[in-house]
Amino acid sequence: MNLDFKNKVVVITGGSKGIGLATAKKFLNANAKVVICGRSANNLQEAVQILGSDNSNLKTVQCDISYTNQVDNLFNITLNTFGNVDVLINNAAPTSWGPLIDEIDEEEWLEAVNSKLLGYIRCTKRAIDYMLHQKSGRIINIVGMGGRGPNKRYLTGGPINSAILTLTKALANHYGSQGILVTAISPGPIDTGHHENILNWMAKEAKISYQEAMDNFLSGVPLKRYGKPEEVASAIVFLASQDASFITGSEILVDGGRFRSL
Repeated sequence: MNLDFKNKVVVITGGSKGIGLATAKKFLNANAKVVICGRSANNLQEAVQILGSDNSNLKTVQCDISYTNQVDNLFNITLNTFGNVDVLINNAAPTSWGPLIDEIDEEEWLEAVNSKLLGYIRCTKRAIDYMLHQKSGRIINIVGMGGRGPNKRYLTGGPINSAILTLTKALANHYGSQGILVTAISPGPIDTGHHENILNWMAKEAKISYQEAMDNFLSGVPLKRYGKPEEVASAIVFLASQDASFITGSEILVDGGRFRSL
C-alpha cells in the first residue's frame, strides 16, 4: 500500500492519548506533518515524550473543540506552522456512559451535543475552507458503535453518533466532486480508559465483578479480545491514503465482529 504522507498535513483532535495518539504515531512514521490537540496540557506533554520531543513534523495545541475560538486558534496555528490542512481526524470528546434518561438533565444533553457533534462540525468547517482551495482533502470522523446499536445507558452518545454518521454521508455527497472525501470509523471494544468506564457500569448494574463483566462482554465478540488503538489507527491511515481514493461516505467498523446486523 502507498502509505507515504510526505508533505501532507494531518490534524488530529483528541490526539494526546488512546486512538488519537496511536494515529499520530502512525502518520509520523509515514512522514506526515502532524498537529495533535487535546484539552489537557499534561497529556499533550506526555504525548510529545512518546512521539518524540525533537520531531520537527509534530506540533501540539491545547484546544477544547467545544469553543469556536479555540478551534479557530488550532487551525490558525496549523496554517502558520505547516501551511496547509490535508487530513482532518475528528476524534475528540467521547460522551458519557451510564445515566438513564431521567438521570440526564438538559445541561448534560447540551454539553454532549456541543462537545462532540458541534465540535466535529466546527473543525470540519475550518478544514474544508482550506481543502476547497486545493480541491482535495480527507475528513475521517471517529464515531462509535452507539450510532448503530441503541443502549439505554448510552443515551447522549448514541443519538450524537447517529447524527455524525448522517453528517458524514451528507458531506461526502456534497464535496465529492471537489476532491474532498469524507468517511467514518466506528471502533468497537478498544482497550482504552473509555471502555473501562463502560465495564464498571456493567458490573455495577449486574452486581458482578469487573472481571465477570469483562468476560460477559467479550463472549459477544467473535475475536474474544479487545482491539488495540493501533488497529483502529491502521484503518484511519488507510482511509487517508491514496489507496482509499475511491472510498467516500462509507463507515468502517473496527469492532472484532461484535456488531452483527447488516
